[in-house]
Amino acid sequence: AVILAFDVEVSREAREMAKELDIKIFTADIIYHLFDQFTAYMKKVKEDRKKEVELDATFPCVLKILPTCIFNKKDPIVLGVEVLGGIAKVG
Repeated sequence: AVILAFDVEVSREAREMAKELDIKIFTADIIYHLFDQFTAYMKKVKEDRKKEVELDATFPCVLKILPTCIFNKKDPIVLGVEVLGGIAKVG
């Protein structure tokens, strides 16, 4: 959770309670500065969460099967593909 405090003072008690509850407080006298602080924080949070689940998550990709590169049609299927979008990872 976050608190955006625009052009107001945050009391010591409120800061202590926010710290106990793990709530981030952003303060600024100029709304654009507050917006910049918040967007930078959210970008960092998203990047951190992505790194946390990177090994667990499956990122989809779009493949095109190359008709001239089909080597085995049964178990195991062996064929050539072209990656049209996304990222293909080994494993």
